[in-house]
Amino acid sequence: MSQRKTLQQQLAATEAKAAKLREALTKRARSEDAHRKIVIAVAVLAETNEDREFAERIRGVLRKRVTRPHDMAVLSEWLSTT
Repeated sequence: MSQRKTLQQQLAATEAKAAKLREALTKRARSEDAHRKIVIAVAVLAETNEDREFAERIRGVLRKRVTRPHDMAVLSEWLSTT
């Protein structure tokens, strides 16, 4: 019976380690996603500085897709520039 408890403890420790690894994978995926979004945003903003038609298209997309008041408040100055 003592050995069984030890096996149960080992199983519990292994499951806890697996849970931590899953959490680390999830954290890494979120970090990579955030980084990807930043890179895309930087590239898009740079292009809006060089291409007025592209900038207007992006403004239209943002007006259509961004719906939360807090998010619109952050974008309002940029959206109003010509």
